[in-house]
Amino acid sequence: MLNFVITRELSGTLHLEPSGVTLHFRRGILDAAQGHEPLGQILLGRGYLTEEVLSMALQDPDLLGQNLIFSGILPLQHVQEALEHQAELALAAALYSAPARYTLRASTAFLPEPRANLGGTHLLAELVTRDEHLPLRSSFHIAPTFGDVHVPHDAWQLLRCCNGRRTLERAMQVSGLSPVRAREAARYLITRALIVQSAVVGLRLIYVRLRPATGTYQPPAALRANLFLRHLDGVTDAWTVAQKLRFSLEEAATLLVNLYRDGVVDVVRGQRELELLTEEF
Repeated sequence: MLNFVITRELSGTLHLEPSGVTLHFRRGILDAAQGHEPLGQILLGRGYLTEEVLSMALQDPDLLGQNLIFSGILPLQHVQEALEHQAELALAAALYSAPARYTLRASTAFLPEPRANLGGTHLLAELVTRDEHLPLRSSFHIAPTFGDVHVPHDAWQLLRCCNGRRTLERAMQVSGLSPVRAREAARYLITRALIVQSAVVGLRLIYVRLRPATGTYQPPAALRANLFLRHLDGVTDAWTVAQKLRFSLEEAATLLVNLYRDGVVDVVRGQRELELLTEEF
């Protein structure tokens, strides 16, 4: 999911349960993290503040960084370094302790400066450093690019197998590369944003429900489409519905897009993710 948010340059908050950590993203850039290590404790640990000064500054904890800068207590650089470290700690916790549930809420409002500003290749490299963090079960396809792109031979061998339908693991298997070389090629392509996850991942973030009945409404002709539609209640995400009905994710994506195009469902949450899905299906 983190890889999807970053490569698709999504904006909003990603809330992780049961840890209570919330990651704030701005067009795929990690701006801040809440609910893991308090900013004040990080500043204390770095020796930037004393307990007395921190107690005074915490009168408005939501604006701690700004208060410290505007009051002249700390320079901008020290606060930004602490915010970056805070975000890195929260990200590491998210990677090593997979959440039981997560919620991504889209937003066009961005946090004010100072921000952690963790993004681009740095953040993607952090995500896929270890083998267990490679999103092997996600489907990837070639990312839109402008101008000439030059890649090593191994990366090209894998790149040509990423068709948006195969999982990354399957693409690595059919690439003809050894497992070690295939993993290195996958890291190369992901960190340079040459491949992006299929929009099928967005099913986890899409909540739709049947539109109110009208005189012109015609139910889907296909039995499986009707079955799928009956479980889309606006409370359960489309991914969970597909798992419950034992539909493949591709079938669920196709059915959902058709229902959306026919005007049968209303989008409760995940409008952008559904639009991305519509472009691919």
